[in-house]
Amino acid sequence: MMQCRLCGGAQGRVLYELPRPISKCESCGIVQADQSEVAGDYTESYYRGGVYADYLRDRAAIHRNASRILSELEHALQGRTLLDIGCATGFFLQVARARGWTVRGLEVSQYASDYARRELGLVVDTGSITLPPQWASQV
Repeated sequence: MMQCRLCGGAQGRVLYELPRPISKCESCGIVQADQSEVAGDYTESYYRGGVYADYLRDRAAIHRNASRILSELEHALQGRTLLDIGCATGFFLQVARARGWTVRGLEVSQYASDYARRELGLVVDTGSITLPPQWASQV
């Protein structure tokens, strides 16, 4: 049984078993997935021929969806600062930046975060929300 990352309590009930156990904490009610060994799952093969036929080819569709979502956020929020946790290759961040947002990403996949930095010039840190990069302690 996993320890709850939010409150430290013991996980009470497994909701789903595969591909990773997803549990609900009996103490605080948060639902979370087991994050052990996650980084190794998201190599280039995950984005090209794994779960996705070719994630990079879906760029235009991701951009269209991002524009729609950002339009909704821009009507609901005053600020234009975005931290995208689980930003993949940064396509959503790319659209936000083009619309004037200040953006930063956090991505567990070394492949995807490298792509976002190298190909799109984005500020994307490699890490997970449970084991954030060093900058997180400075926020």
